Amino acid sequence: MIEVVIFGKSYRVNCPEGEEKALQDSIQFLQEEILAARQGSGLSQREDIILMAALNLSHKYLLLKQESTPDEDTLGEFLE
Repeated sequence: MIEVVIFGKSYRVNCPEGEEKALQDSIQFLQEEILAARQGSGLSQREDIILMAALNLSHKYLLLKQESTPDEDTLGEFLE
């Protein structure tokens, strides 16, 4: 277990050996998303800001997933 700080709060999380750098990078990325959500939304409640950051991250993830997954038409053209 290692201790991390996210949005000013400490958490103890499990981290596989050798994955510490990836975890720190993930934390940094999350911190940036939380800051952007706080600045861009006008929200002041901690939970609301974190929820907005999670929503933004989910949206980005789904867009990337959609871009990397060929649609049925493209697949059909490729297979013909």
